[in-house]
Amino acid sequence: KSTRVLYLHGGLHLVKKLITQAADILKPGSYLILEMDTRQVEPITEFADNHEFDVIETHPFTIVLLRK
Repeated sequence: KSTRVLYLHGGLHLVKKLITQAADILKPGSYLILEMDTRQVEPITEFADNHEFDVIETHPFTIVLLRK
């Protein structure tokens, strides 16, 4: 059962939860650096932009976010 949780919402459920919680905790100007599958970078970029983060850099397997 635990592996099924990781694949909810295209496998992005936990990453989206982390971004949402980080927006509440991090001060503006703080960085959030995430490692993920290259197929997840685009949807996470869009999600982060709508949840108080600017996308600073994207690389294969890495995304750098800045808290707005």
